Amino acid sequence: MAVRTTAVRGVVSDKQQAIHEHQPKAGDVLNERKALALQLAERIGLDPHTVDDAFFAKLQPEFRS
Repeated sequence: MAVRTTAVRGVVSDKQQAIHEHQPKAGDVLNERKALALQLAERIGLDPHTVDDAFFAKLQPEFRS
């Protein structure tokens, strides 16, 4: 629970809602190639079995020489 004065009680949103609303999407900050590379690294790190044929098909157009 945040401590607020009554003057700003209606203006300031809940902390989690404010954070969620301002989270950038991968495409807003990274180009598609970098976003896919980051997704690949995350998948390999968390559960390599999630790098399936469907995800590999998304990677191929971006990383094909």
